[in-house]
Amino acid sequence: MDLADKVKALHGRLRRECQLLSKKDGGDKRCPEDVWRSHLEDEVALRDYAEAMRGLAEGKWTQRKAGKEKSQSDNVPDRISWTVKKIDRYFRQGDIDRLWHKAMMQAKVLTQEADTISANLSTE
Repeated sequence: MDLADKVKALHGRLRRECQLLSKKDGGDKRCPEDVWRSHLEDEVALRDYAEAMRGLAEGKWTQRKAGKEKSQSDNVPDRISWTVKKIDRYFRQGDIDRLWHKAMMQAKVLTQEADTISANLSTE
């Protein structure tokens, strides 16, 4: 199993356990915390997960294709650089304002559509 599959498998197991406990307890809100507490006690799973995440962070997420001809994918940044760039753009370069404005415009459109539907229903 490769590193990413190990991480995905653990996330999937945690989701399944939460879903099973939630159904069993009738939707008890404590279920995620119970699953998390149990997960934190599983030292083998924690070690395997940490090793997989470290391997991804130090290897797969930062690797470039070595020894291959330059291709279009060479212009694509590694995941860590991409993430840093997006965070910087969001907080320091005004992307937060642009996205807020976009969300407000979408909300306005949805409100107008809801008003139209409401008006149509009231005239029927």
